[in-house]
Amino acid sequence: RDHCVTGVQTCALPICRLRPAPLQGTPLQHDAGWRALLASLPPGPPAALPNAPIAASDRDAGAITATRANAERAGVAAAIDATVAALTKQPWFAREGAAPARGLVATNPPFGLRVGGGDLANLYQTLGHRVKQLGPGWRLAILAHDPRLARRTGIPLRQVFASNHGGVQVTALVSET
Repeated sequence: RDHCVTGVQTCALPICRLRPAPLQGTPLQHDAGWRALLASLPPGPPAALPNAPIAASDRDAGAITATRANAERAGVAAAIDATVAALTKQPWFAREGAAPARGLVATNPPFGLRVGGGDLANLYQTLGHRVKQLGPGWRLAILAHDPRLARRTGIPLRQVFASNHGGVQVTALVSET
């Protein structure tokens, strides 16, 4: 996915009941805490979806089709607005005031390998510019194959962890609050 933006509020969706814990196999995984969280959730899909808008977009229509299918299978399709759009055309980025006052932009931008080794500096700079335009209530989480490119966003980032992603070493970085 090029990017996913979400308003940040507390939600009680049964996250990852259909798959392994998202940090499984990393030093950040806390097995007992994860099991306790899952055990505390009511069975089945939530009675009501959270009041936290989620907007997902990608310029690849196939990625959006997969996003919608996955959301449907997880029972959360009504909570996600998935749009085929390039970064600058993503509705929350394209229209001032369209996004909530605060939230998180979580992104896995293209790797050089995925785009034929092209220059990605402009993409990362544009991402940073658009996130800054959302306002001070927004944070950025980015999974990057090259932390130097991620820093081209112009947003101060700290490394959370590094991992192997499909044979490529990647680093997860987040902005401060």
